[in-house]
Amino acid sequence: MSPSADPVPPKTEAGARPHFPGPLPIPIPGAFFRKRPSGKSDEPPEVVHEPSSEVQAPAAASSSPRSVTSDGPIDMLPVLLVPGFVSSRLVAETSTLCPHWEGKPIWISLSRLGFHSIHAKGLWSDPAHDELKNKWLHHMCLKGPEEEMPGVHLKAVEGVDGVRCLDPESLFGLAAEGSRLFQPLIQYLIRLGYVEGRDFDAAPYDWRFAPSVLQQREGLFDKMITKIETLNSRNTGVVLLGHSMGNKVIHYFFEYAKKKKGHAWLSQNVYSWVAAGSPFLGSPQALRSTVQGMSEVRPLFSIAEAVLFARSLSASPWLFPIGSLNQRPCCFLRRQGVLEVRNLKVEIKNIFSSKRNTIMLTVEVDWGAKNDREALTTNSGVANGAEVAGEVVTFDEASNVMIFGGPPSLPIDASIRVIVKEKGMHDDEDKGSTLSKFGQHLKNGAKLFGEAINGRSGWGVPKAETPTFFLRDVLQAGARTSDGFTKLSVMVAGGTIEFEARYLDYQGLRSHWLGSQALAEGPGAEFEAPMKHKVRDSEIYDPLDSKSLLRMECPEVADMVQRYYIEDQYCDYAGLESCPPIKRMVAVHGVNVKTECMYALKVNTVRTKPKVLTTKFVLDDATELVERKPGRSMNKGMIYELEDPDHPSGDGTVTLASMEHCRRWADSLSLTVEHIPGAIHSTMLWDERFHRVVGAALTPPSADEKAEEEEREKLRAGHEQPSSKARLETFHPPPRGSGTRWQAAKDDAATAWWDCPEEVSERLTRARHEGTHCLHVEVRNQRYEVNLQSMTQRN
Repeated sequence: MSPSADPVPPKTEAGARPHFPGPLPIPIPGAFFRKRPSGKSDEPPEVVHEPSSEVQAPAAASSSPRSVTSDGPIDMLPVLLVPGFVSSRLVAETSTLCPHWEGKPIWISLSRLGFHSIHAKGLWSDPAHDELKNKWLHHMCLKGPEEEMPGVHLKAVEGVDGVRCLDPESLFGLAAEGSRLFQPLIQYLIRLGYVEGRDFDAAPYDWRFAPSVLQQREGLFDKMITKIETLNSRNTGVVLLGHSMGNKVIHYFFEYAKKKKGHAWLSQNVYSWVAAGSPFLGSPQALRSTVQGMSEVRPLFSIAEAVLFARSLSASPWLFPIGSLNQRPCCFLRRQGVLEVRNLKVEIKNIFSSKRNTIMLTVEVDWGAKNDREALTTNSGVANGAEVAGEVVTFDEASNVMIFGGPPSLPIDASIRVIVKEKGMHDDEDKGSTLSKFGQHLKNGAKLFGEAINGRSGWGVPKAETPTFFLRDVLQAGARTSDGFTKLSVMVAGGTIEFEARYLDYQGLRSHWLGSQALAEGPGAEFEAPMKHKVRDSEIYDPLDSKSLLRMECPEVADMVQRYYIEDQYCDYAGLESCPPIKRMVAVHGVNVKTECMYALKVNTVRTKPKVLTTKFVLDDATELVERKPGRSMNKGMIYELEDPDHPSGDGTVTLASMEHCRRWADSLSLTVEHIPGAIHSTMLWDERFHRVVGAALTPPSADEKAEEEEREKLRAGHEQPSSKARLETFHPPPRGSGTRWQAAKDDAATAWWDCPEEVSERLTRARHEGTHCLHVEVRNQRYEVNLQSMTQRN
């Protein structure tokens, strides 16, 4: 673990009262550890911890509502709900494309999806790319970072109705249950006695846009100021509760409000921030979705449509990994070279069955004995004359540039050949019986099956093929174009085939695609890949930082990152100085769910198609982990973090390190972190355990807790020194090689200590040296969780 990595804290029980335990130097409840002084003790360690007060689920388990007045629940705090990515309902305010959709929900609506998402091949209806074939997608995509598609204007449904559920209408209202968002939490608040608009409200927004554009288009953050002032009628302060990207919105809002209204306004109007499943440092999944296509819409659309959708949204970079999560690359690229083939043309006679059929070419590249063999097929060619047979057939250049990902340097035995195919069932010369025609069709079907078995796609029947040529020879034989392609002309039965080819080795590929020899800029270049090729140990995987990946794959998104995030005065896109200007915070998230964290990529072997968005890189499914260990798994090019006895995992969408970044703010605000084991990111708002945490967070502190909080604020401000400082400084592990055991405190005053067993001491020492922050140990059949940063333990 790198020194810059965020701490991994011990798990806390979901539903425990958030009493805002103080930051350093006041320890969290639990047993203390230290170096054993002189003298020995053979008694076993004993866990000593402060009993935490249990929180009853307010009104959740009660048949009667809480006490209320005309001003709202007398002992609860008002709350503003802020939804996350794809979690605000969007309706069509204007649509010249589908006027009957105006006033109707677009995100998301099964009735609007329907047949309107079914269309012919390709993305665009026009060469200018002003209209998508998929009418629903046309309404959802953006033309530019600040601009919707022509003829379309969507807006978020205002207030609580915008976050209850996404589709309240389809299937006679039955879709509302399956598309619910905050509805279960809203029902919970109502059971507590909350009244919509008086005690709680919501701040929906058009989640497709970057934060500065949200303010420009709809005045989102000014609206939030107004809503908070309205809810704070009793001057208690308002709890801001965000889910997922909604916490990015809240964090941005704090900086906006601080500059516009002042820090005193925040202190008076914001009581606390409840961050549910917050991607404080972004999520690797968001980066992967932009490169590979959004997983949220992949079941509904083609890969190309999903990629187009994700890359069109100026909000997408808001969720990219930043800060310490970006210090270690989440992507590793297989070291490869590329063969490019273009400008294919064939002149051939007397081998085709009918002029009504079309001609295709399959280019097959064999990278040598120890490497892969790959093939790509053109689309149907166009004859210069009226008839295909006997004519020169060319293939649209824009649609038939072929990219073959291969070894990092050209193998001496790499070869190429071209197969001429005929697509169609017409036969101008066939005068035979129906039976003989049927037999010929069976033969053609067998040939097609053979092509598929050998990995050569396309519905064309092979008619002729070139000899197999060594790539090294043919690339040196022909004349060169200005951009380094070799012009080739090869003989085939009945004619010739012409094309241009260029091979870029690994260094050439980096220079051509990236404009640099370095795949990883700054921190991260020194990390070794955690994956390897399943078959070829010689394959190398280089770290690839997100900036370089975006520059090669989608430079328009890299430009959005710079303009709408790095240059935004309210956005800390570096993730370094990100502590919010508030007093209190509760971070609650699911843990121990399988979560994406890293990826293996390779060059995509593909034929370009102007009407279909293709990606330069794809997941490398021929990889596996270098070292199999608990807490990690790999499948189809993706590495996941899993539940591990010594290290929890994320919530299925956001990694634990990102959600736990808030612990770095413990010196500046009162912080509580709650884990909900098994709670999934997308559905945690429905979880009753989450509702109990929210209920506790909405309960104002008692007089004793207020006094304790004020004392901690004084400590943070440096007004007085903690009496326990000298004692806390003695809590450290034994020196390396001293042979001294670790100890656990017998009481809160730490006046007596127990020796840990030798094997436990060895585990603790080893974990400390390896940089592990949290692990579990077992003593006399009792399991303890040890936090090596706070030097505490709990059972």
